[in-house]
Amino acid sequence: QAYTVKRCSWLRTLQIDVAANLIELYESTNIEVILVVLIQKLLRKIIRTSLDESVKEARALLHDLLMILIVQYDDYCKLAEFKQPNIHSRLDVAFSGCSQL
Repeated sequence: QAYTVKRCSWLRTLQIDVAANLIELYESTNIEVILVVLIQKLLRKIIRTSLDESVKEARALLHDLLMILIVQYDDYCKLAEFKQPNIHSRLDVAFSGCSQL
């Protein structure tokens, strides 16, 4: 008896009003959905790299992506902390104004 694997995707659509500002955008986000989409995208890229090239190359890719994420987050935190006079310093990296996040 042969077994087969079947992939199913469940999609759910809903209508959302366009956000007037960043606070409304942050408040309307679903953290779990964003994390799942980002992690799936990352994992697919890493798996594809390991299949097409090598596990060593996939490991290097993962390391690079994590380092970029850490460095960018650290930069935004420093800019917000020291109140640098540029657009990045106005980012609320702690999301203190958004209870949803």
